[in-house]
Amino acid sequence: MSSNGYASLEDLEGLCGLRQYEDVVIQHPASQQPLKFRIQSITEAEWAEISSGNFDTKRGGLSARGLQQSDARLVAASLVDGDGNLLLRGSDAVSKVSQLGASIVEPLVRACRELNNLRAAEDEEGNSPAGSGSDSSSAELAAAPTG
Repeated sequence: MSSNGYASLEDLEGLCGLRQYEDVVIQHPASQQPLKFRIQSITEAEWAEISSGNFDTKRGGLSARGLQQSDARLVAASLVDGDGNLLLRGSDAVSKVSQLGASIVEPLVRACRELNNLRAAEDEEGNSPAGSGSDSSSAELAAAPTG
């Protein structure tokens, strides 16, 4: 940190590549046994790639299919094993997430959004439990894996 209390270029560069991790426990829909998943934070470049799928560059404007798959892209980019390696890779990653039940995907989406301090559309409308005035920061989350 610089002498005036503001972050320096060195501080900023030290944040590059830093991942945060969080464990998410979801009940198996059939057996009701707990399933423990690990998610990682995403980089700005990964978020830009996820978000760009929401737009139709040929026609201009939003892509209905892209918007439908946006949450699946976020989960696919976030799910990792205990060592931090992506669970889903390749062109079928989004398809695999899309085939999971909503009772699995939705809690993962919420956890991914919270870990990355991303606001869902309903949050922007003030319908989230925290309300639209929430000013939480992902910087408050632990930088080391939990669990």
